Amino acid sequence: MLSVGSYLRELRERRGVSLEEIARATRVARSYLESLEADDFAALPASVFTKGFIRAFCQVLGEPPDEALARYAGRSIEGRDPVTPVAGPPPRAGRALETE
Repeated sequence: MLSVGSYLRELRERRGVSLEEIARATRVARSYLESLEADDFAALPASVFTKGFIRAFCQVLGEPPDEALARYAGRSIEGRDPVTPVAGPPPRAGRALETE
């Protein structure tokens, strides 16, 4: 399965659209688009913005963003998915929850 960056690059190249054209149409900095296509997530802003970049990228190409967003959601950065919430400490045993 292609990574999100490879997937987007393949879509763009298949349609003969340059990164400069995508940058101009989306108003997303070319450096961010290059990082996205290179799967360099550390160089991209927060996930919510990156998802917006992916949606805009796909919109310019006339593609639904679902597949690209699914590929983005399946990635991991240094072995952890930044979207997954971190579990808190386990509840203490022996204490019942108080209800009103």
